[in-house]
This record gives sequence, structure tokens and C-alpha cells, in this order.
Amino acid sequence: MGNTKLSWTVKLSIIGLLLLLINFFVIGGGHGYFELLFITFPYPCLLLNIFDEINLFGIFLFLIQYPIYGYFLDKNCEKIKSVTLSIIITHLIFSIIAYQNMPISFK
Repeated sequence: MGNTKLSWTVKLSIIGLLLLLINFFVIGGGHGYFELLFITFPYPCLLLNIFDEINLFGIFLFLIQYPIYGYFLDKNCEKIKSVTLSIIITHLIFSIIAYQNMPISFK
């Protein structure tokens, strides 16, 4: 077998789908805990402040958030540390904003 190295886009796509599956079980059909969802997927959760429900655009954001992170890492492989740090900081900032602005119906 040859040396097959997965790109960051593929790796983070798999991780994103696994996180989505874990969140699905933690939420428990709407009767569980939403905090993990707001921390792992802050961008689609910010839309909940506007629409108060998860719509098709939100589902699209759930599916592409982590592949976009991987794409940024693949395209900037010579500056991988600074890109990773900027992704982490941006994700943490938006996670805090999404968590603090969680709609009442999700608390």
C-alpha cells in the first residue's frame, strides 16, 4: 500500500459529522442539553436568534463548517500554526457569543 495521507478537509469533514452525530444524541430529540451544540457549531446556532428554529440554511452550515476549516488549513499549509490559531480563536469567540445569546426555548 502507498502512503495515503488524508487532507485536512477530509479529516475535519469526518470529525464534523461525528460531532453532529454526538450532538444529535446529546440533544435527545429536543429534550436534552443544547449547550454542546452551541459550543461545537456556533455559526448555525447564531441563526437560532433570528429564526428560533433550525432551517435548511442552518443544516447547510452544520454540514460545511468543519470542511471549511479544513479547506483553510489545506490552502495555507505553509502558515498552518497561525491559521489554526486564528480558526480556534474565531471559533471560541463565536461559541461564546452563540452560547450567551441562546434563545429561551433552548435553555
